[in-house]
Amino acid sequence: MEEKEKNQKTVVAFIAGLLIGGLLVWVFSIAPEKKEAGLKTGTTNEDTSSDTSGQIDNGTTPSTTPVTSVNPTSTQGTVIASADGSITVDDQPAGMVIHLGEVKMPVASGWIAVHEVNADGSLGRVLGASRYTEADGLKPTTVESVSRPTKAGQTYRVVIYSENGDKKFSIAGGDKLVTKPDGSPIEDSFTAK
Repeated sequence: MEEKEKNQKTVVAFIAGLLIGGLLVWVFSIAPEKKEAGLKTGTTNEDTSSDTSGQIDNGTTPSTTPVTSVNPTSTQGTVIASADGSITVDDQPAGMVIHLGEVKMPVASGWIAVHEVNADGSLGRVLGASRYTEADGLKPTTVESVSRPTKAGQTYRVVIYSENGDKKFSIAGGDKLVTKPDGSPIEDSFTAK
């Protein structure tokens, strides 16, 4: 009888350990994202079209960064007017890397982000962003699409954002869309082939 009780306690302890371990994994994989942007999902930017938060963590990679989430749906109140800046991007093969053309950054530190385009023509989900900074000598020539590859026949927009100082791309966290004096974004579009 004592042996049976000991085995039952062992099984109960094992199951409790599994539950606690699973809970800890879940908490540590979800909690940091909620702290940073409130709305976002997934550190690796899961393939959910409704994902509309705005964060890309720069980590230690100098020119491209993993997408931890995206939220480009509203740029009202998050705009910096600038008179001097431009970006060009040519149509290019579909894939995970977007090649930039000529870039003239209007800010000393900022981001070049690639957005999907919504059906109404507005900026959609961010596929990836590369950090630019004069001080660190970061002048990207590509942007890696971390969330998913570009698709042939789809149009994408490449836009410029400011950097709020935390070295993490986050529209919700204060990185602002940089615009021309007329209020239009400094951007170019391309179609994936």
